Amino acid sequence: MKKTWLTLGATLLLVGLYPKAASAADFYVSSIHPNRSDSHSGTSSSAPWATGDKIKSAWGNTIQAGDTVHLEKGSSWNWSGNTFWLITTGGNSSSGPITITGADYGSGAKPALLHTGGSQDDHTFHITGSASYITLRDFLIDCGSQLGFGASGIRVAHQPQTGDISHVNIINMTIQNIGGGTWKYNCCIYYSAHNGYSVSDCLIEG
Repeated sequence: MKKTWLTLGATLLLVGLYPKAASAADFYVSSIHPNRSDSHSGTSSSAPWATGDKIKSAWGNTIQAGDTVHLEKGSSWNWSGNTFWLITTGGNSSSGPITITGADYGSGAKPALLHTGGSQDDHTFHITGSASYITLRDFLIDCGSQLGFGASGIRVAHQPQTGDISHVNIINMTIQNIGGGTWKYNCCIYYSAHNGYSVSDCLIEG
């Protein structure tokens, strides 16, 4: 298995696995479960949420540091427009990361996020601000071959970075159809410190 260890700035890279906090919660999301609904609490695999928009609205509110969002295998969601999800908050060192995973709920193919539409500076996930302690793992991002200049499947930091970012881990992800054309800097995964802040202690694996 290939591992890429990333440090930006003057910080020694140390990445580990985080124990799950005693108060941490699990949330479930499915596009195929017959009992899916965004009106559920999302904490039962037999009554999951239905949409990516529900994850977005719950992030930092219902979903807190140490929590895990489980995407059901075989599911797919269409996410449209320019940057679909701007993430500016994450977990922390004491409670652990917020994790989105497609590894352990249901059976079948990796859950897939299908990003359609958009033009320049498109990102399916843009993790910035001072968001740290975030893990994305074991799902597929299809960028739809429509991304433009400065586009990426997952972008970490850059504008509007407002603090140091660390422990953003990307594990066993599939990112495809990044697109491009005459522009440069179309990336599946793009880390770039900005505004004098650092990006450190991050892991890309898989």
